[in-house]
Amino acid sequence: MKPTALIAAAWLIVGVSAAGAQTWHDEQYLAGGYPNTTMPPGQVSGVWVVRSNWTSTLIAQPQYMSYGYCMDVDNLHVVVACQGIASTSYTGPRYGLYRFDPQTTRYTTIYGPDTLNCNNVYNVHVNQDGDYIFNSAIRGSQTDFHILKVDRGGTLTTLLTSIALGRPATLAGKMTTNIDTGNLLVFDRMNDPDHIYEVAPDGAVTTFNVGYNGRSSYGTDFSLTQNHRNGYIEGPNAGCVYRVKPGTSPRTTLHDLSSRMPFGLVNSGLDLQTGSRMRWVCTAGFWDATWIIWIDYTTGAVTSTRQNFRGMANHDLDFFRGNHIQTLKVAPHRWSILLSCPRSPGYSYVLAAGMSGVRPGTSLGHGRQVNLNLDALCEATLNHRLPGVWHPGAGRLDIKGEARGTIDVNALKPPPGGFGFPIWIAMVVIDPKAPGGIKYVPDTHVMRL
Repeated sequence: MKPTALIAAAWLIVGVSAAGAQTWHDEQYLAGGYPNTTMPPGQVSGVWVVRSNWTSTLIAQPQYMSYGYCMDVDNLHVVVACQGIASTSYTGPRYGLYRFDPQTTRYTTIYGPDTLNCNNVYNVHVNQDGDYIFNSAIRGSQTDFHILKVDRGGTLTTLLTSIALGRPATLAGKMTTNIDTGNLLVFDRMNDPDHIYEVAPDGAVTTFNVGYNGRSSYGTDFSLTQNHRNGYIEGPNAGCVYRVKPGTSPRTTLHDLSSRMPFGLVNSGLDLQTGSRMRWVCTAGFWDATWIIWIDYTTGAVTSTRQNFRGMANHDLDFFRGNHIQTLKVAPHRWSILLSCPRSPGYSYVLAAGMSGVRPGTSLGHGRQVNLNLDALCEATLNHRLPGVWHPGAGRLDIKGEARGTIDVNALKPPPGGFGFPIWIAMVVIDPKAPGGIKYVPDTHVMRL
């Protein structure tokens, strides 16, 4: 048996000890988004990388506010949704989507400036094809919102409007990909009641959850984090950690943090979901300081670190260089699989795909797991039995910690709109010196064929 086959067998069948192995993302986070102004005095403007070791780096300086930013497909550049202001006193990109180089803060334009569609642009999300999804309010309106897509060529299309929903909607909340379906989830912050909608690639809209009256009733006003291990929306808001299940049931409270938190939280991310100790990461800023806050998933215990610079109003959060598996459409029914683990240059990896979901997944022992079920597709991709359809890449990350695989289903004769079902892609990074031989397990990626 080849070494890679032995590793795959250990990953998927035997299970290994994970004690001492990497549990979370690197402790550096995208934060900020305050306008490029000097008011109020001392406020830190722009989008930053903030780290747990008290260092920080400015990576983007929009003209005005930014409510949304995320890692691009290459897991290096940062995509920022930039609002604008009519005043000519400020400089920088505005009214659109821009790609920033974090090493130089230089930027290129993805889309814009567009004062109609991007006057009040909020959040941005990268989908399975490498296209950019963003939400915005139509100029002059508080309830007329659009969900828009910009493809890699810069073409703008509309995915959803509040008019199409048949009700006023404030589609300014966070967006994410439903790990169970591959569809887009978007939070509607409109009262009476709040909703979480699910949008399929063909534009079909269903409701993930209908809440009850009351602003931010889900506790997900600016956060929309889905737990891969149960499929629920879970995260902090203000002084509590909430859970929202699919359907019509109201939110429930996982942890009441009011006695442990000096201030409320409005943005968060669920840290590495394959690790032995799950936690939420939050950022919060005030005039005198910026904080990184960690909340233990099981106990609700709160730990934090105060940064060594003045405060920033944090409007979003993402894991800097944490987009480890990303598909990118390169032709009809053909995608590149971009792999990026910057802390693991030169290490071997195993890549597999499955078609039966992420739960219960495959236990690696001591709480760690691969969020992928063993099935016929998983076995075939692990053992290279789909030549021309699946190629996992070189099997070793390069000096940048990167590799590239391929999915090409053209030989399977898909219909023009694709097969319409999801598959899941998972990866483990191999290190013979690590416990059980597994160094790192990135979060699982879902896509629709």
